[in-house]
Amino acid sequence: MGADEAGPAGDQDPFATLGHAWSRVYPRPAAAEPVPQAAKAGQTAGGAEASDSARAELEKQWGIKLLGIRRTAAGYGLDFRYEVVDAEKATPILQRKFSRDTHLVVEKSGARLGVPFSEKVGSMRTSVRTANQIKEGRRYFVLFANPARHVEAGDKVTVVIGKFRVEHLVVQ
Repeated sequence: MGADEAGPAGDQDPFATLGHAWSRVYPRPAAAEPVPQAAKAGQTAGGAEASDSARAELEKQWGIKLLGIRRTAAGYGLDFRYEVVDAEKATPILQRKFSRDTHLVVEKSGARLGVPFSEKVGSMRTSVRTANQIKEGRRYFVLFANPARHVEAGDKVTVVIGKFRVEHLVVQ
């Protein structure tokens, strides 16, 4: 999908048919260092538990509004969604040259989950080549692999996209 397409309309999941195939491509999550606590309250927001002030700080600092993270593709994927409210501030999250290190850390185990890549489709996330391609009001996504359904609904995770980091997100 290009920058103009943030995903399918409605709740229909385009990756639902990929479910069992991901477990062969990504057999086990790799262990990572323990997740340090966020330095600022604005960097800790998640699910319905995020305070209004934390969400406001996230919008102020990074120019995005969190929409949530949920399991998808029969549990073999994690769909992180956000909306851009300030294109200039969101550039480090969406522009490829700034956001090469994109992963998710499972807080209960320290496992580090990556973004699947396919030769035909590319990286399973929305990214842009230039900052002028970022559109305010548009919704964007990152799809993380969840091999062996390691992450369950209710688990807390940390999403890292380049220098952007949001901790304690509750998976729906």
